[in-house]
Amino acid sequence: MRISILLCFLFATNLAAETIDEGGASHPGFTATLYGAESFRATDSTQDLRLAPAPASDAILQLRFEEPSSILKDSAGNFKVRANYVAQKNGPMGGFARFIKPENRIELSSPRELWPSDGDFSVEFWIEPVIFYSRNSIFKKVSLLGGQKRGMEIYLESGRLKASFFDLFEDTDGQRHSITLSSHSALPGSRWSHVTLTYDASSGKLALFVDNQEQMVSYAADATGVYRASFHPLDRSAIVIGENYFGSLDEFLITGSAISPEEHPRTRLPSVHISDVSFRPTQQSGMAISEVYDAGNSSSGRFRYAADEPAGSSIQFFIRFSEHAFNSDAPDAGSLKWKRIRNQTDNIGRFRFFQWKALFNADPTGSVSPVLRETTLTRFALEPPARPGGLRAIEELSGGDSVCLEWRNVPEPEIESEGGYIVYYGLKPGEYLGHVRIQNGKPIRPLAPEKMQLTKEEKRRTQYQSSVVMRELSGRTRFMLDNRTIEENIRGKKKGNMPFLRPDRTYYFAVSAYTSQGESEQSKETVAVLRPAPDL
Repeated sequence: MRISILLCFLFATNLAAETIDEGGASHPGFTATLYGAESFRATDSTQDLRLAPAPASDAILQLRFEEPSSILKDSAGNFKVRANYVAQKNGPMGGFARFIKPENRIELSSPRELWPSDGDFSVEFWIEPVIFYSRNSIFKKVSLLGGQKRGMEIYLESGRLKASFFDLFEDTDGQRHSITLSSHSALPGSRWSHVTLTYDASSGKLALFVDNQEQMVSYAADATGVYRASFHPLDRSAIVIGENYFGSLDEFLITGSAISPEEHPRTRLPSVHISDVSFRPTQQSGMAISEVYDAGNSSSGRFRYAADEPAGSSIQFFIRFSEHAFNSDAPDAGSLKWKRIRNQTDNIGRFRFFQWKALFNADPTGSVSPVLRETTLTRFALEPPARPGGLRAIEELSGGDSVCLEWRNVPEPEIESEGGYIVYYGLKPGEYLGHVRIQNGKPIRPLAPEKMQLTKEEKRRTQYQSSVVMRELSGRTRFMLDNRTIEENIRGKKKGNMPFLRPDRTYYFAVSAYTSQGESEQSKETVAVLRPAPDL
């Protein structure tokens, strides 16, 4: 099942958009930090993310090729490694090794008793042949002690994959036997294939798989019993990987267990475990977490991710964002919490800094992983509204502890739908000690002309020019600033240093508009002396 989830932010369509793409055509790779997850090359040569296989518990040899050849190590810790190859990225399981020169090869040395022993074993790897010689050796451990060839080799011969065991098996009479398995047809060139060779010591069954398809089965056994697999007692020859081979290898693994056709491919992904005590299920998740993107200024935008979720697997996606910088490594960046994406669209508001996190869960059996294909953050730089103009104080409608202010409306619909106006006031020019943005619990926004307070002249004119007066007032906002409104804003902002209006004092005023995109510049200043009504 392929899922695309789109998060829509409020944005201005007339502004140029900038896109930050990861895993897509314009930016094939991911810069995310991975925990229990890994990147791999998709079929379109971009990079995808998925769960990383857990280390094999019965690993005898494990080569991941995530590092240069000079520091390649056996993850199982059993073999000494001497390697020469070209390290590459974006293989089927992440980094991989490329063999393009005669000197490219890997040698591994260890005590002969380590492998093969009397028990089961399997050899698994990914292979991408580029040039087919008459014989390309992929894996070899062979000795010529006593003039007799003894050991095993996995190789390509005329393009067909073969696994030969040279006198490696000994029957109950001490006679040694050779067995060769072969693929049905030649392996495709310049394409990754998964190879598994497995041996079941209880039955002597040898089986060869290519891309999870059984190629050939043979038995190291006869009527007297199962043969014993062992190298020569004096054999100290190295294991050689990639000798006389031109192509790529990835995820080379030898384990001490056999794989049956029903179980293939064997999974090493985190599966669900049920507690014997509480009966609660638990499952380890892999995680990819992005860097913190800095949009440079306040923005809105769209965020989208595309993922494949095979049956039973899932990706949980989270985002967090802020207009202030935060630490990408902090679990919750202080008070900035992760927000789970639950719907196909989700408004996350304005931001400057943004980060995403994806959790990967395999199906309950640990057989398949979800795959993150692509993330796209399209941001739109926000521009604040225009500043209000024509600010004036209407003396006739003002009093000793109130002032009626009027200004021209800013012609942006967002002001009435999601924003409003802020009125600043103070006792000196340009020094505003207080500001208010609500009246009667609502944002300061334009009133319908018929609800405005009118001067005596306007009332007179409405008797014979009502439509003209209403049209004149429709483009303006009138707001009554009084001590009750100031007190309401003090309570709402928990700010106690806003001065109240007093009669016979001079006050200076300015007004700004705001929306989700920010606050405008302040208007030109106006001044008013608050005069109480004359005594009658």
